[in-house]
Amino acid sequence: MNSPALGLGNCASQISSPSSHSYDGSPIDPSKEQTVAQRLGMTSESDADRYETGSLYWEQSSSRRRAPELTISSRALRNFPEEVMHMPSEKICLDENELTDCFPTSWGQLGDHLQTLSVQKNKLTALSSILDELKKLKSLNASHNSIGDLPDTFRWPPALKVLHLSHNLFTTLPESLKTVPLRELHIQHNPLKVDEKLKRILLALKAQGCNINCNPEVSQQFTPPLVWEAPKWDACYP
Repeated sequence: MNSPALGLGNCASQISSPSSHSYDGSPIDPSKEQTVAQRLGMTSESDADRYETGSLYWEQSSSRRRAPELTISSRALRNFPEEVMHMPSEKICLDENELTDCFPTSWGQLGDHLQTLSVQKNKLTALSSILDELKKLKSLNASHNSIGDLPDTFRWPPALKVLHLSHNLFTTLPESLKTVPLRELHIQHNPLKVDEKLKRILLALKAQGCNINCNPEVSQQFTPPLVWEAPKWDACYP
């Protein structure tokens, strides 16, 4: 049975109660949660609702309590909130902010818990060099940014299944992408240069069962052309 959502706007009053606990049953630190609300400028439940953001959710099951889901969108954030490192969240959405340096120097508790991260429609120009420390990350959405080419040795999360990189500035892809167990790759609306390197990478991904979404001018350079097949499951939240 699902427990009520905790809005960041009034989380200080809710999480300070004796019944408030983290996903593993340990007490939640109210100072950490309250700081997030204060930094986002939320002062009430209605404030959080109006922006449709800043809610934490706990789902109670018979066997365990799941980690929270956190959404902080359209809040003009320029950096990844440090307080989030203290939350063992499984899903985080930071869409439509002004992030230019989204990723921290350490992922804290997120490294062992985060499964879905969405940072689309920000001002990112690169991806974190320690992204591989997110051991359980399955889905990354970094579309609609200004991210350019990554080094061939770029280290990816080892469990990554879904990767959204559309609407960026990629002219090629890193060789290391071939080692990722992807099921979906979205690279449409990038100025990709279709050369032997790109063909080698995409063919290797296709051979391992990856579904590739790209522009027609890229797809038609392959025989047979790369055909996107819409998935039957939720690609954003696998």
